[in-house]
Amino acid sequence: IASAIIGMVISAIYICVLMKIEKNIKSVVDLEIEVFLKPLAQIPLKEIDKKDKNIKSELICYDSEKTEMSKAFKTLRTNLQFLSVNNEKQNKVILVTSSMPFEGKSYIASNMAISFAEIGKKVVLIDADMNSGRLDKLFNLPNNLGLSNYLSGLDANGVETNEFLNKFIR
Repeated sequence: IASAIIGMVISAIYICVLMKIEKNIKSVVDLEIEVFLKPLAQIPLKEIDKKDKNIKSELICYDSEKTEMSKAFKTLRTNLQFLSVNNEKQNKVILVTSSMPFEGKSYIASNMAISFAEIGKKVVLIDADMNSGRLDKLFNLPNNLGLSNYLSGLDANGVETNEFLNKFIR
């Protein structure tokens, strides 16, 4: 009995020490405490059914105006605009990235671009994912010329091209 009690006490102490040492950020409050920054917006990720043929359902801002998700993108847009209120004439670049695949980069970038376009801002959305880009499918665009063609100076057949940037923007 004494061994069982000592084992439980040691285990409880070990768990408490691990919880104090652990630095994983699990919530917005943890983020604010650890890095002293406030998030611009909390955007809920929409679960995408792999069998769903309607990939356009990811375009929340385009499809539905009054959902919680579209309001989150409008909040993000507004907060980004207030960040640069003094630099109104300056061009802005927003990079959406993550360390792992399937974390919602295309979802966030496309809906943020739609949100800015809705208020009359000029938007260029670049799909720089060379392995598994999805923006051509989301916006139903041809995938024969893209960023890699522009950077290499070669067309889809490998022939050198001197196309202007406007040829690559859709």
